[in-house]
Amino acid sequence: MPRIFVSHSTHDRAYIEQQILPALSSQGCQPWYSKDLIHGAQEWESRIREGLTSCDWFLVVLSENSIRSRWVKAEVNWALTNRPNHVVPVLIDNCRPDELHLLLSQIQFVDFSRDPAIGRESLLALWSQNGAAGWSTHRKTGRPTRTGGSGKSRRRIRSTGVGGGGMLGAAVRVALRPDNVGLAP
Repeated sequence: MPRIFVSHSTHDRAYIEQQILPALSSQGCQPWYSKDLIHGAQEWESRIREGLTSCDWFLVVLSENSIRSRWVKAEVNWALTNRPNHVVPVLIDNCRPDELHLLLSQIQFVDFSRDPAIGRESLLALWSQNGAAGWSTHRKTGRPTRTGGSGKSRRRIRSTGVGGGGMLGAAVRVALRPDNVGLAP
């Protein structure tokens, strides 16, 4: 299963540990999370860079706190340059993603802010679909590589009915880019 870098503000740590990390781990994903993998005296920037380059996917937790974080901003800049089709924004409160980076508003995101249970289902569906499609890290370049599946672009999360508009309508706001590979057929 994929390794996922989780970019977040330390002020959101409790929410991430209660809602997002358990969801990722339940799908067999390997989250790279700074609290678990960086200890006080270690060189912060070099460990963050190692985490970024070792991961297949980049998940950014969007909140008022993360929008103000210079580290989250730097990590998002790196991800949009180096993993442009493997960025998953997760909204946990009412904030404006474009205040963190202008391109974030063009990527569909998973919405935990309205109903965390539905957000969790959407996140699980996303990783389940992408895991089945077969993404891994290329041994030499360290970049995400497709290892199986149909070869078609994945652009939106498929879901089955939860309420009138289905889970997709309730939990994911969609602003698709033509090159948004990896999100669903």
